[in-house]
Amino acid sequence: MSRSQRKEKSRKNHKKFEVVHSNKRAEDLQIWNKPALVPKNKKQEEYINAVRNHKIVCSTGVAGSGKSYIASILAADMLVDRSSAIEKIVIARPNAMEGTQSIGLLPGTLEEKLAPWLAPIIETLKARLGNGHFDAYVANGKIEFLPLEMIKGRTLNNMFLICDESEDIQWPVLKTLLLRVGIDSKVVIDGDVRQTSIKEASGLQQLMDLGAEYYLPIKFVDFDSWEEHCVRSEECKLFGQIFEEAGV
Repeated sequence: MSRSQRKEKSRKNHKKFEVVHSNKRAEDLQIWNKPALVPKNKKQEEYINAVRNHKIVCSTGVAGSGKSYIASILAADMLVDRSSAIEKIVIARPNAMEGTQSIGLLPGTLEEKLAPWLAPIIETLKARLGNGHFDAYVANGKIEFLPLEMIKGRTLNNMFLICDESEDIQWPVLKTLLLRVGIDSKVVIDGDVRQTSIKEASGLQQLMDLGAEYYLPIKFVDFDSWEEHCVRSEECKLFGQIFEEAGV
């Protein structure tokens, strides 16, 4: 069976599981007393609409493009939106963090162990929700920090899960995560395969390769241009372009 035949067969199978999308646009996102999230470019607008209207989204591409930030803002908005099915935010990150295979070896509570690696998302959630509300949500379990080594056996119902920096995720772990997706959930997997620090093949890259061969129930959004999509700073954009051109 050719690649195109396999993809067409999986597309037909996927029809049985398609979700009803809300078709909300990026400019229609304001649901409380916070300013609406305004995209800075067309690709961000595509990403925002993808998260709003699809169950599973995989965002890849250049650093500083807003992949983690946008997912965090939308997760916060959906958590407080009474019309949303989202009842909980789960923040996850691959176990192989700069060579640390098990966070169990680190001192402190689970939140204290994970906080340094999840700081970008935590800071965005605190800014969006307020420090007091964020702490209350963590205390009552509505915001959870999840090491992916503990994902087995879970069912993700009514949750918005953000898997950050997934370029460092191993394929068996990512496969297990995708098999946990339940009812009325949102899963955003973000990363940049050019920045992977694990020795084996990146699970994120394997997922992208599968997406090219099969019609997966995943919306892929790729921020593929430093010039157009990096919004962090001009320095970040320039470094990215030079490093990519030099192959380092």
